[in-house]
Amino acid sequence: MPQHDQQIGNYTLLEKLGAGGIGEVWKARDRRLNRVVALKFILKERDGSSTTRDLLREARAASALNHPNIITVFEVGDSQDSTFLAMEYVQGETLKTRMSRGPFAIEEARDIARQVADGLAAAHREGILHRDLKPENIMIRADGIVKIVDFGLAKTMPWAQPDAAENDIGATLSAGTQTGQLLGTYTYMSPEQARGQEVTPASDVFSLGIILYELFCGAHPFRQATVLDTLNAIITKEPPPCATATETVSRALRKNAAERFASAGELSAALKLTGTMATGSDPPATRKARWPIAAVLAGVLAIALLAAGAVWYLRPSPNTSGPPIRSIAVISLRAPNDDARASPVLEGLPEELSSALAQNGFQVASMSAVKRVSEDDPKSAGAQLGVDAVLAGNVRSYGSKYKVYAELINTRTGFQVWSETFTADAEDAVAGPKKTAGEIVAHLVAAVKR
Repeated sequence: MPQHDQQIGNYTLLEKLGAGGIGEVWKARDRRLNRVVALKFILKERDGSSTTRDLLREARAASALNHPNIITVFEVGDSQDSTFLAMEYVQGETLKTRMSRGPFAIEEARDIARQVADGLAAAHREGILHRDLKPENIMIRADGIVKIVDFGLAKTMPWAQPDAAENDIGATLSAGTQTGQLLGTYTYMSPEQARGQEVTPASDVFSLGIILYELFCGAHPFRQATVLDTLNAIITKEPPPCATATETVSRALRKNAAERFASAGELSAALKLTGTMATGSDPPATRKARWPIAAVLAGVLAIALLAAGAVWYLRPSPNTSGPPIRSIAVISLRAPNDDARASPVLEGLPEELSSALAQNGFQVASMSAVKRVSEDDPKSAGAQLGVDAVLAGNVRSYGSKYKVYAELINTRTGFQVWSETFTADAEDAVAGPKKTAGEIVAHLVAAVKR
């Protein structure tokens, strides 16, 4: 196994961070870039085993993602005795360690919940399921930034898999998903995982729902004395009542996958829209002792909400945080540098979006005007163009399909008004962008004007 100060490829080992049955994790220095990284090692004698395939799956899944709440993977390498994964070094602690120290303050719990949901939503947008989300696989940096780690059981959805003839990554990521297998950590499985059934993004949502319940209620909702009893509780029992968990948490924990949020993107939006707590994060005993005060505050809050509701009803558009959105600029439709198949879509989609927006009554900034401003900061670009909002996004091809992630950003506030992901066939480079643009604008109009 690796040793302190050992030179492995371009890395110098500094400190062992952990060890398990399959190998070790070390803190190391990348001598080329003079940065600290983490190296996860798999023993060579296990090369070709499922653990090595998991390491490659983790590397390929995580490297396909680019999000501040997901661990960054740099490369997969080989040493004399082992295969290793070089990834971002996170100086901090796992969520499990943080949970062991006691209850969370309300804002701390909300912040962690939103960051985890945002990271998982990014994975789902790329068609990647984590399948092993748990507090041990969530790191909290010293500055409060949350990172989802360990994509060793990741799986790609069929629509996101490249053609097998072109690339074997899809097949690699999809390995080990036969019906009947129990994959994941049993205490954080969804009911369908516990039954050995096929998983979907809603399965990850259930696992995150368990974590949210722990964050806000201070206990695991289903844990029992034995593995079988815990799995039975996940499949058949409802979580114990918890005054600090709202409908958002309850919906994430529905037994029927069709009744949950369809993806982490929907859950993330719900967390941002409504929050996740009904009251403070005091323990139950403290809440009971202060119920008269809580009752008075609830009455005051109800009156305030009624007044706020009247103001909200009278606002011109509930999704724009102010005056209604009447003018839009289409900017920042981008694709990975190595994604040549996305180029035809990138060339035709902005004009089709502008045309569809104009047909739906919006004032649209000309493409020539958009090219004259910097698109790195959507809020600033929108202000320079004098529009109410900007429509930005990215395009990515997946074999015979492409996916477009679109978001509308309010120029006055810089806040996201709406976002959604769309998938379409890439066969028709002429009619495809027009059809996709029509679908995007139809959903945008429904969200902004409802």
